Amino acid sequence: MSKRVFIIHGWGGYPEEGCFPWLRLNLENRGFAVQIPAMPDTDWPQIDPWVSHLAKVVHSPISAIFERG
Repeated sequence: MSKRVFIIHGWGGYPEEGCFPWLRLNLENRGFAVQIPAMPDTDWPQIDPWVSHLAKVVHSPISAIFERG
């Protein structure tokens, strides 16, 4: 199983903005399975809906989490 990477956009963002497509391509070329989920209500994000959405996307526990803010 390849290692999974989840890239989460920020407030007002969307999966295909900025460097996300480039980053996805480069990570996939290195063997990673990359997901950039479209998060709900990006103009006024709330933590509970975002966590629920991510739980559906991720499906299983992640052994290591790396954050970039």
